[in-house]
Amino acid sequence: MTIVTREEIEILIPRLALEWEGTPFHMNACVKGKGIDCVRFIVAVLKEADLIPMGYEPPAQHADWFYGKSVDKDLFVRHIEQYGEKISFDRRRPGDVISFYVEGTESHLAFLLDNDRIIHAVRDHEVQIHLLRSFMATFCSVYRIKINGTDTD
Repeated sequence: MTIVTREEIEILIPRLALEWEGTPFHMNACVKGKGIDCVRFIVAVLKEADLIPMGYEPPAQHADWFYGKSVDKDLFVRHIEQYGEKISFDRRRPGDVISFYVEGTESHLAFLLDNDRIIHAVRDHEVQIHLLRSFMATFCSVYRIKINGTDTD
């Protein structure tokens, strides 16, 4: 499928992301209904939407990254930057990727479903929907994924 417009992304990404709701959190896993982590959730949905190459695989991450062990906690965020660019919070739209600080480092990713809700893989839980305002204390950035590898608007 080829995405042509930003409006299509605003409909498609939330629809695809919602199909993962309830999938348990498992670090470095990517099987709908069986297990997923936060970055692989983002990658899986973007692959389904044909916005990143099917062959792209984010690097494996150490299982203790969340607890501040000596690991590269922002590794996943750096990889998602190759497919999008940071935009201001005020420009956010459904389908954008939002990041949050964990242990002081930009290291958790979610999709915006709309201006008020996010969907993300929650450690020790599952893919869940939450109100964005519940996470604003740890908000970091918004990323707009490129359409057909080029534009972001």
